[in-house]
Order: sequence, then C-alpha cells, then structure tokens
Amino acid sequence: MTWKAGNESTVRGYKFTYDGLDRLLNATYGETAGINANTDRFSENVTAYDKNGNIKTLQRYGQTAASGYGLIDNLTFTLAGNLLNRVDDAAAASAYGGGFEFKDGVKQANEYTYDSNGNLTKDLNKGISTITYNVLNLPNMVTFSDGSTIAYTYGADGTKLKTVHKTGSTTTTTDYCGNVVYENGVQKLLLTDEGYVTLSDSKYHYYLKDHQGNNRVVINQSGTVEETNHYYPFGGVFASSGNVQPYKYNGKELDAKKGLNWYDYGARHYDAALGRFTTVDPSAENYYSTSPFTYCLNNPLNYIDPLGTDTVDVKDVDWNKFDPKKDVVALDEVAVSVPNALTKVGTRALEPISGFWGYVGYYLLDIGSTYHSEQTRFTYKVGTDGVITGVAPMVGTPPLPGFAKTSNLNTIRGLWSLTKQGSSKVMKHPIRGLFYKSKSDGLWWVKDQTKHGGSFYKVYKETNKGLEWHKDADKYGNFIINKHKSDVGIFIPWKELSK
Repeated sequence: MTWKAGNESTVRGYKFTYDGLDRLLNATYGETAGINANTDRFSENVTAYDKNGNIKTLQRYGQTAASGYGLIDNLTFTLAGNLLNRVDDAAAASAYGGGFEFKDGVKQANEYTYDSNGNLTKDLNKGISTITYNVLNLPNMVTFSDGSTIAYTYGADGTKLKTVHKTGSTTTTTDYCGNVVYENGVQKLLLTDEGYVTLSDSKYHYYLKDHQGNNRVVINQSGTVEETNHYYPFGGVFASSGNVQPYKYNGKELDAKKGLNWYDYGARHYDAALGRFTTVDPSAENYYSTSPFTYCLNNPLNYIDPLGTDTVDVKDVDWNKFDPKKDVVALDEVAVSVPNALTKVGTRALEPISGFWGYVGYYLLDIGSTYHSEQTRFTYKVGTDGVITGVAPMVGTPPLPGFAKTSNLNTIRGLWSLTKQGSSKVMKHPIRGLFYKSKSDGLWWVKDQTKHGGSFYKVYKETNKGLEWHKDADKYGNFIINKHKSDVGIFIPWKELSK
C-alpha cells in the first residue's frame, strides 16, 4: 500500500504480514514506490496475541528527534481474561515534539479497571481516576487526577449532544446540533457530506479520503492544502501538518484534550495507542471467538467499524459517498419464514431491540411460521447451516460467521426503504416520484401513492421502450396475486424518466 498526500513529494507506504487468523502482525513502513527507502520509520508490529485476540505485545516506531527515528513504543499488555490490567513500555525514546505514542504514566498493578458491564472506569496512564457511564454504557463523566473533567450529554438514542471540558479555570463547551457544531455558544462548523464550512468566515473546506474513510487531506475552496494526516494501521496519527479540525481516522472525531486521545465511534470510544476499544462490543454475541475489545478483528486495513457496533469489510463501502447515518439499506418491513422442509425447529431470527446495528433480541420461529417485524435498518446473517445467526450491516454481503445459504430457508425477504444503497439505478418521474431498480432481481420499484387494495409498491419490468407494470406488492414486499392494473400508469416510457 502506497500513498502521497497534499503537496508532499514523498511517496509513503506499508508492507503487511498476517497470521493464520488474518490478524495483522507487521506493518513495515517505507518510502518510494518500492517501499524500500527510509524503512521502519513508522512501522507498527503486533508481536503476540493471546487466544482471545487481545494484543499482548506491540512495537511502534516513530520520530525521536528533528532528524532521528526509532522505537517509541515497546508495549507489554497484562490482561485478566479480556480486561486490560496494566501496560508497560520498555522503549527508551519518546515521540519527538509531543507526537503520537503510548504514554506510560505509572508502573503499578491495576492501572486499568472496569465495571461489571466491561466499561473502562480508570486509566492511570492517562491520569484518569474515574469514568462513569449512563444506562447506554456511554461515558457521561471522565475525571482526571488533577481535577480536570470531561462531561458528556446524549440524546435518548445515544447521539452525542454536548461535551464540556474543564481544565483548571478554563471551560470549553461543544454543542452538537444536527450538523452544526457550536463552541462556547458560538457557531463554529457546519458539517457537510464532503467536509465542513467554517461559520466564522463562511468558507468551505473539503476532505480527501482513502479506502477506509480516513481524512488524509483537508483543502479549502481554492484548493489550498490546509492539513495532511498520515496514519499508523491502528489509527494513530504521525508526520501530520495543519491540524485545523478534529475528524481524523475513519472520519471520527478525535478528542485530544488532556491527552485523552480517544476516537468517538458513536457506540464506543477507541484508543489507537492500544489498538483497543474502551468498552465491550455491542455485537459481541456475533463474535464469540474474539475479545469484545479488539478493533476490527485485529485487521484494521481490511475492516472498519462505522459506528462502533459491527465490523464491515472496507470493500463494501464507497467512502467518497458513504454517510453511515443516511446511506444504508433501511428495511421497513421484514418477513422471515421457516419452511416445512427445514427439520431444525427453532430457527433463530435476530433483530436489534434498539439502535442502529444495536443490541440483539432472539425470536424462535416454529416450523412453517412467519414473523413480521416493523423494525428498521437491519438484515440477517445466515450461517452455512441455514440458521440465521446475527444482524448484518446494510453496506454489503453478510459478514462473519458465514456466507448466506438461503436454499435452507423458504423466505427471508426484506424491503429497503428505497434508498440508493439498495438499488443499482435510480430515476425520477415528474408525477410518480423516484423509481429504484432492485439489485437483487432487476425489477423497478416505486411507492404506490394511492395504496388501493393493500398495495404499498408498484413493481415494473424493464423493456426497450420503458417500464411495464408487473405486479403490486404489499408492505412486506410480497406480490399481490390476481390484482389487475388499470390503464393509468401501466406503462412508463423512458422519455418520462430522468436521472
């Protein structure tokens, strides 16, 4: 992997090696197209994992002087099961100029503690004496040993609404009102799909992203480079310039005040220096063979975790267009049927009880029964034995623990809420609205504006001259049998449709 950012002339790159479980072992840094010059300046190596996938030892290289490079982190993790107890750094050098590295603040037992839900409650290496949580397992107060605090306020759905940083006599309040960010009561940023607007001068700034959604470069509306970011594989920032905005790795907000250095993924916070989340994976039941604190199955180049709730293959996401809060296939209605031919009673259908890719509840379906759900934004993972095993992200094929084997299921159908992510093509009609071409069967779907006879959707076949009415469908996506169509709207010529 190679890259060149902003106005830099240097071509940078990494060579990667993995173990038999596809976990990252070595990320060997180098420069030039062959990655063979200035090697190991910013390498990151995991030299050991435990059987649960927790990192046991990690080495990280970086800049140690104005023109010097070397080992800045040589970490040994002490664990109690999956819970981190202490971290020791044997590296003699430190990162130059206060750069990214692990800060070994103390050397004692129980440097880290957790509550009964697996939430981190103390991090003495960062000087954090206590962390308290709300009922959603989101931190509502971080208290440092010197009396500094960070307070968080959330909506009922877990959306962050406010942070208040208090350090000595200085208080900084940040309010998040939709896509507008206020600082100390003054409008600061208007977040957009492509970057942000600084509201003090009404100027646009744009992100240039890589395959993981990392913000590599920030440019202004004139094309001038304002910030460049280079990342270690596990998300730490090195050799960067500018630092004009806080959204970095995976496009997530980095809170660096008081040396916290947590990325906010929504459902959880991530510590890139340790390669671990601070709280338990909400989808841990789907990844029982892996520690619930690991980041992206220890394969941070090929997977991302858009909301801190599930691992997604980076190939499933077009990061130049993807917005995890909008561009998902949102299933309005889902019908899961267990066929009579399926001998295994109690096929499991799982769905979120609350939240997006959230907590999981179980429904046991008897042979031949059908369960209808009006929950949104989820689909199903189907194991190779045909048993539904979990909730799958909306941005690609079902991930672990197996590929779908739907031949064992009579029906497993869900309707998207007609978004671009579930369609191969979208066209607009001046009266009937948007027509969506289904990726799965090539049929064109449009919302039925009249809803006569229980119809929720009009479904059309594609012809050379236009779209020809095929069937009406109910709210579960089932075709309505023996329903006839009047002449009105039975054929839509291509000339009436536009992009």
